[in-house]
Amino acid sequence: MPRRGPGAARFWVILILALAIGELTNTILRNLAPAGPLKEVVLKPLVFGLVHPVSLDLLVFELTVGFVIRLSLFSILMILFALYFLNKLL
Repeated sequence: MPRRGPGAARFWVILILALAIGELTNTILRNLAPAGPLKEVVLKPLVFGLVHPVSLDLLVFELTVGFVIRLSLFSILMILFALYFLNKLL
């Protein structure tokens, strides 16, 4: 797992793309799946971060900060697949 050097940017780009593809797959399956235990347990994402953004109003300007990470089973599987792929590639 490179942290510095020329391979570090590629590592983070592939990891973020894997997370995005996993979340996209999860969203598509969540919309297509019928109601039931599959939809409630497997396709429900875990949400970490500031769900409601924090605002600081200074009258001249307003600063709003928010950050959310949604992890689902498919996101984790795609991250593991990307790490395996990177391990074989590097």
